[in-house]
Amino acid sequence: MYFTFFEKVKSNEIDFCISTVGYDNLVVLDSFLKEYCDKIGMPFIGQSTECAVICNNKWITKSILNSNSIPTLDGHLIHNSTELKSFLKNAKGIYICKPLCEWSGKGQFILNTKIFRNESISHLNYPFIIEDFITAIEISVDIFTHNSNHVIYPPVYKGITSVETRHALNRLRFCPYNWSKEIEDKIINYAKRVAIAVQSTGWLDIDMLLVDDNLYVLEVNSRFSGTTRMISMVSKIDPYEITVKAALGEQIDNMIINRTNGISFEVPFYQNIQTIQKDHIFVYYSSTPHLWLGKITAKVDQKKLPDDIKKLLIEGGITEYIKDIETFLENYL
Repeated sequence: MYFTFFEKVKSNEIDFCISTVGYDNLVVLDSFLKEYCDKIGMPFIGQSTECAVICNNKWITKSILNSNSIPTLDGHLIHNSTELKSFLKNAKGIYICKPLCEWSGKGQFILNTKIFRNESISHLNYPFIIEDFITAIEISVDIFTHNSNHVIYPPVYKGITSVETRHALNRLRFCPYNWSKEIEDKIINYAKRVAIAVQSTGWLDIDMLLVDDNLYVLEVNSRFSGTTRMISMVSKIDPYEITVKAALGEQIDNMIINRTNGISFEVPFYQNIQTIQKDHIFVYYSSTPHLWLGKITAKVDQKKLPDDIKKLLIEGGITEYIKDIETFLENYL
């Protein structure tokens, strides 16, 4: 694929390039293409190699953020079973363990010191990061950086953290959410600081945790996020359109994007339903294996959940979310 790309660039068959990959390891490969395009003067909108490498490794990300005074959870890098045994001697409570270079929650597991069995230590995949598990609101925010200017979308509410290590894609998500102005301003400020710290030259999807008024950066993905459709629906501003404008050389100014009206939500579905592509409902099946089949994204601009959306949720086997959605609509709109 990349050989074909180089051949097309050399033959002047394309005018610009945009990185749209959905996995962090592929962002690293695309960053090499960006280096080549930059050398020959071909517009390439995507992450620099520096940013891609930083964000592809959670420990490097944490180190960079900490060196820039951006709060993260307390963590330890565990290289082998000896280091884990040493850590566990004084450890109490519940921890979450994460591989250095995975995505969508792959390879994560909960370590409860009260029930952990030492004989399991040798069977773990090293190295990994071990962090304190905290009950918190999980947030994500998308930010596009181009020529040192930032475009920031409304933060997405991803639910409450769980010891079940359910990834946010497997939970009900809302955008926007009823944050206080102080908290939302803080989220936006952190997003800008993160983008500068990791030397972003494109899209970032930044995950954060909110505990009371305290905000922690959980991880940074150097690519388009899984919430792209949600934020597009609620703002009516397509992230891909912004990216193309940058590729065409148009000026990208600093901008904080607000919702137009209503809210968008997204839920996974577990039973076969019809694919839909409408302005207010989008249903698609996942191309990678998960516990769910796909996702339903919908926009609602009234306090009552529309019948067509409610019917879709029932058909998708996710009736347990209906009451939560209706309660949120009643309180927010």
